[in-house]
Amino acid sequence: MLTPKQERFAIEYSRTGSATEAYRLSYNCAKMKPETIHKLAFQQLRHPKITTRIRELAQEQNQPAIADTFERQRYLTSVMRDENEETTVRIHACDKLAKMQGDYLTNINLNMQEPGVMIVPVIGDGGLDDWEKAVMEQQRKLKAEVRL
Repeated sequence: MLTPKQERFAIEYSRTGSATEAYRLSYNCAKMKPETIHKLAFQQLRHPKITTRIRELAQEQNQPAIADTFERQRYLTSVMRDENEETTVRIHACDKLAKMQGDYLTNINLNMQEPGVMIVPVIGDGGLDDWEKAVMEQQRKLKAEVRL
């Protein structure tokens, strides 16, 4: 466990990249010579717990500010599996996950270019009603072509 001044040193060193500046900002150096501050600052960098904390802070800074696809999927999966969460929230998370992974097909184009070919859509967000409407429309078009 670091002292408050050691923690501040680690944070300031991570922010500034200067051990001497971090030491000045973390400790009372009003009556110290610059050489003394410099020497004490570099002694801090040899302290194992402080260097470990500096590495931790560096790793935190390297974390992307915006969640990537994997992180979003991992979060939604944890919400979906959380039995303490409301059912509607869990279902919504499951739905979002399915959309992210391409399980749903939306914006179905049912234009037939060749007679006798029927396009069967994958059920999308509209559910079975959209599929039934699409099939009925295709059947109507086929009947119209047969009459010609």
